[in-house]
Amino acid sequence: MAKSQVNARVPDDLEDVINQYSEERGVDRAEAARQLMRRGSEGWRGKSEASKLAEQATSVGAVASVTAAIMIPIGPAWAISAAVGSLAATLIFGLTWAAIRTVERGR
Repeated sequence: MAKSQVNARVPDDLEDVINQYSEERGVDRAEAARQLMRRGSEGWRGKSEASKLAEQATSVGAVASVTAAIMIPIGPAWAISAAVGSLAATLIFGLTWAAIRTVERGR
C-alpha cells in the first residue's frame, strides 16, 4: 500500500496516548499513530471490531440454522451433533462480541 506523509500537531494528552500505545504494542510512534488513526477511521465509518464480529456471528447463526434444517431428515443423532457444534460456535461469537462492545463503550 502506498503511503502519503501527513504532519500534524497534537495535544500533549494525545501524544501520551500514542506513546503508551507504541510501548504496549512494541511498535514505533509512527506505526502507533497509523494504527490508532485506522481504528478511529473504521469506528467513524461504522466498521468497529464489534460490528465486524456481529456480522460474522450472524453468518455463523445462519449456517447453524441451515445445517440443522438439512440434518433433521438425515437423522436425529446427526442433527443434534451438527446443531450443538453450531450452537457452541454461535455462543462463542456472541460472548466475544459482547466483550468487545463492553470494552468499546468503556473507552
